[in-house]
Amino acid sequence: MDNPLVTAEVFQLNSVSEGLRPGSISFKTVTLQSDKYVCVRDVQPDGQASLVMVDLERRESTRNNIRDAESAIMNPKSKILALRSGRNLQVFDVDAANRLKVCMFQEDMVHWCWIDDRTLGIVSNTAVYHWSLDGPADAQPQQVFTRAPEMDQSVQILTYQADEQKKWLMLCGVARAPEGMVGKTQLYSVENNSGRVLEGHAGTFISTNTPTESRMCNVMCLAWNNPSTGGKVLIMEVPTGTKTDITLQRRVVDVSLPPGDFPVAMSVSPRHKLLT
Repeated sequence: MDNPLVTAEVFQLNSVSEGLRPGSISFKTVTLQSDKYVCVRDVQPDGQASLVMVDLERRESTRNNIRDAESAIMNPKSKILALRSGRNLQVFDVDAANRLKVCMFQEDMVHWCWIDDRTLGIVSNTAVYHWSLDGPADAQPQQVFTRAPEMDQSVQILTYQADEQKKWLMLCGVARAPEGMVGKTQLYSVENNSGRVLEGHAGTFISTNTPTESRMCNVMCLAWNNPSTGGKVLIMEVPTGTKTDITLQRRVVDVSLPPGDFPVAMSVSPRHKLLT
């Protein structure tokens, strides 16, 4: 087949109410945490910004005059909005117009994301934190692990992932080296309170069974592009409290990636068991 994938346009961002100013569509101003919502910080000529929220399922958008937010990310499942301005963090229920959480973080943040529909992951220059929607409204984010020495400030963080039970965590980034942008991934086990740094630009987790294993297996997937060995994808089962034995064979698969290029994100379709 010449075209094995079928694509369809879902929404034109420039079609939102009042349109978008030039330069408002970039990696710094647009966030996409799931296939349900997109957030756009629409920067005005005077430097002020409004926030546009796009519902991809209903194919409609709303604009809010939230002017001081530096970053906005929508919950992957519901209309819950997280806002960051400097070290100030807030979470709102958009439909109820109710503030759910607020805190003044104690460090500068270099990355944040929803790791599930109840938890925000926050990465500073020194550590990784989780901030749960459960509990008191003023509860502070809790430190989960410290960034390894190999994951110092020279590493630009690209993604942060957690498995379904939040027992295995994965911090992925890149660092400049003579041979190009080197991928570094810190894999951390919450149950063992330990981790290690692997070669890898992007990764993800999936909980799945297979034709030869009826139990659910916790599988880590990691991709990288090395100038010497080329593009690789590692598929490896990691143990959990509910399944401590390893029954899936570890695999490293060659993938074709242009020299100098590297993967920036991975995703898995649990329904189709498709890794992209």
